[in-house]
Amino acid sequence: MGMGGPEGLEAVQPFLESLFSDPAILPVPSFIRPGLARFIAGRRAPSSRERYRLLGGASPIHGYTEAQVEALSRLLGEGFEVRHVFRYTEPRAEAVIEDLASRGVERVVAVPTYPQRSFTTSDSSRADLASAARARGVRVSHVSSYPVDAGFIRALSDATSEVLERARADAHVVMVAHAVPKRSVRRGDPYVQEVHRTANALARSLPEGVHWDLAFQSRVGPVGWVGPSLEDTLRRLGGAGVRSVVVVPVSFTSEHLETLVELDLEARETAGIHGIGDFHRVPSPGMHASFIAMLARLVRREVARG
Repeated sequence: MGMGGPEGLEAVQPFLESLFSDPAILPVPSFIRPGLARFIAGRRAPSSRERYRLLGGASPIHGYTEAQVEALSRLLGEGFEVRHVFRYTEPRAEAVIEDLASRGVERVVAVPTYPQRSFTTSDSSRADLASAARARGVRVSHVSSYPVDAGFIRALSDATSEVLERARADAHVVMVAHAVPKRSVRRGDPYVQEVHRTANALARSLPEGVHWDLAFQSRVGPVGWVGPSLEDTLRRLGGAGVRSVVVVPVSFTSEHLETLVELDLEARETAGIHGIGDFHRVPSPGMHASFIAMLARLVRREVARG
C-alpha cells in the first residue's frame, strides 16, 4: 500500500484533487470537501507540475514500487502473489481487489510502504483497502508499522554509513521525515512518536562522535505543522558553523518528489545559502536486501497467524 503519484503532467491536478478529497488529509465537513479539494488542487497544480517537470514529467514512485513488488515476489516464492495498490492513483484498491476476487483469491495480507503509522497515510490506505475487500468478501489482515524493525533500521544504517564515508569527517546527520499538522498529533496520531523512535534507533548505529538532528519537511498551507522544519534546522546548523550535512529520509521507502526534488535540489540550495557547502543525501531503503527481507518476514508472520 502506498500513496502513488502522477504518471504525467496532465495527471498532476487530478492526483492533487484525489489527495485532498481524502477526509484523512482534509478533515472538513463532507459537503465542503469536494469543492475545497478542487480549489486547493487548482491552486497547487502549477507549482507541482514544475517540480514534476524536473523529474521528467512524472513521479518515479511507480517504477520504484514495481521493483519492490518484483523483489518481494521473488523472495516469498511460490504460493504468493504480490500486487501493489495506491491510494490516490492507479492501481487503486477497488480494481486490484476486484481482479483478485474474480480469480478466487480469498485472503490478502496488506503491507504499508509507510514505515511509521499515521492517520493520513497507512490508516487511510488500510481503510480504503478494507472497504474494497469487504465488498467482494475478501479477508484482509494488515502488517502494522515497523518504525524500529531491525530490517528497516539496518537498511537505513547501512546506507547512512556508506554516505558518511564520502562526507567530511565533521559531517552532521540530519534525519528528516514528512511533516504532519499539529492537529493530527492532538487527535492521537502516533506518527510523530514513531518517527522519533526510528530516529533514536538509527542514532544508536551512528559512529561515535557523530551529531544528529531530526527535522520535518513538506510543510505547506496556513495550518500549524510539527517541527522543527528542515529549513529552520539547516539555518540553525549553518549559523552554528556546521559546513557538512548528511540528510537521511526516515519516513520514505522509495524515491519520489519529496526526496529527489525537495531534498536533492531545494534542501541542497537552502544548505548552501547558509554556508553548508558539503551536502549529501542518503538514498531511501526500498531495495535494500534487509528491507525486502523484513517485508517478507512480516508477511509470513501474518500468514502464520491464520
